[in-house]
Amino acid sequence: MTLRKESEQLSVISVEMLHVTSVQSYQLSVNRQLSTVNRQPSTNDQ
Repeated sequence: MTLRKESEQLSVISVEMLHVTSVQSYQLSVNRQLSTVNRQPSTNDQ
């Protein structure tokens, strides 16, 4: 019984980790898009 409970907890933890990483990657991509948009006027300088 305890093993089953532990495995359930582990699966819940892994799902939460997946959610957190997906949210982080989404925020990263949004930040990247924003930064590229902000950088666009000075692309000629590069």
